[in-house]
Amino acid sequence: MAVRINRKICDNADACGGIEACPTGAIYWDPKAQSLCTDDSKCTNCGQCEDACPVGAILWAPDETSLKKIEADIAADDRTLEALMVERYGAMPVDESMQIDSANISDFIKANKGIVLIEQNKESSIACLLQSIPISQLQNKLGKSFIYKKAIINEEQEGEFPCLLVYVNSEKVGMVEGFFEDTQIDGLVNAICGLIKI
Repeated sequence: MAVRINRKICDNADACGGIEACPTGAIYWDPKAQSLCTDDSKCTNCGQCEDACPVGAILWAPDETSLKKIEADIAADDRTLEALMVERYGAMPVDESMQIDSANISDFIKANKGIVLIEQNKESSIACLLQSIPISQLQNKLGKSFIYKKAIINEEQEGEFPCLLVYVNSEKVGMVEGFFEDTQIDGLVNAICGLIKI
């Protein structure tokens, strides 16, 4: 029948799991519009897109009554896109200035003292914004200032992604591997603190 996207909680990424899950192309990425789009005429009511969305942003309606309820629920949702679109651990950069080319990491580390955190990730491991930890919350929990950059790694590399490389005064003190959901911020903070000894 129909597919709707709650754009208040969707980061509008071309790597959307709903695209992969949809067998008919009812959800697709439009490169010209740079947007996730839907085509209700292709929806077969399988519900696979909804199951594939980890944050509940993709919703399908098997009938007109369900569609009206979904649209009303989205309209009543008081969350905002502005609150969603902040830099987060494990997610794509919101601001291009947050990115660093992986070939430039060494020079960047040498040029910056103090605590430097470099998040390495693969495009296939990127998480949705809504389920990721905001860097500002990480800053508040650590209680120390740090420089944070993100690098997308295309070549094969050992370890689990995302991988947070931790440097203190240009010396690598370790790394934290794996994704931490927004509810696991204390685990990420403790792992970083164990490396920087605070």
